[in-house]
Amino acid sequence: MIPPFPVYLFDIDGTLVDSAADIVGAIQEVLAANGRPTAADFDFLKSSIGHHLSDPFGDIFPGYNSSRSTSSFASTASSIWRAATD
Repeated sequence: MIPPFPVYLFDIDGTLVDSAADIVGAIQEVLAANGRPTAADFDFLKSSIGHHLSDPFGDIFPGYNSSRSTSSFASTASSIWRAATD
């Protein structure tokens, strides 16, 4: 039996749970809602996992390179991902 600890930490960056499909799905949903449903394929978006979530949006929407716009896209994608994984 494992003794009780005050805190348990889990690293879910793909070591224990492969969340790539959920993260990419959330990004794709934001892209579709903003008129760019085919702007990036799964592998391209998956390669951005581990970087700041606004990075792929800056690449796909070069006219929106202000941090405010890409952060808004990233925040929406994060909310979609959290709702899907709760």
